[in-house]
Amino acid sequence: QKFILSAVTGFQNLNDRMFMDQDFLPVSIYTIEQKQRLNTISEEITFKSKNNKRWQWVTGVSGFYQWLHTTGPVNFMEDGVTDMIEGNINNTFKKIHLDNPRTPEMSLDVLNNRIRVSGSFDTPVFSTALYHQSTFNDLLVKGLSVTAGLRLEYEKMSMNYFSDSNIDFDFFLKMAMPPLNIPFRNLNA
Repeated sequence: QKFILSAVTGFQNLNDRMFMDQDFLPVSIYTIEQKQRLNTISEEITFKSKNNKRWQWVTGVSGFYQWLHTTGPVNFMEDGVTDMIEGNINNTFKKIHLDNPRTPEMSLDVLNNRIRVSGSFDTPVFSTALYHQSTFNDLLVKGLSVTAGLRLEYEKMSMNYFSDSNIDFDFFLKMAMPPLNIPFRNLNA
């Protein structure tokens, strides 16, 4: 037997759920419920010299593949819909009209009490490596050792992301010239 062969295989499974009030305020603006599912499989194979030699070496190959699926929908609660979404949009409309009075007056009323913005992420990772390390013992004098190593590694990570949301609203347009009020009711985007 001229060398020692060893192989290690691993598998990891993780499921996680986190619920958080993201605004950390007493009013109810928005929350998130994040769920993760992670699976990883790994393998490492090493060839190693016997310990009682002047030249000791180890050569190996390793790799892993990881699947990570995360969902993290953000839920805008009633205060978030009224203040953040509807309030910011209407403030922007007012500023547009104040900056240029010839533009129509516009306003938006959100009909939803709550709005859910979905988020789904798939983040796979692949990695592989090849390595070697050599130690030369008692080099020139007893007790002097020199060690050198090399590692070549490749890793690839990607992400697929999907998000969507629906909002129901009424939109109002008031034109000064000619005087005209135009309501657009029960719109969905």
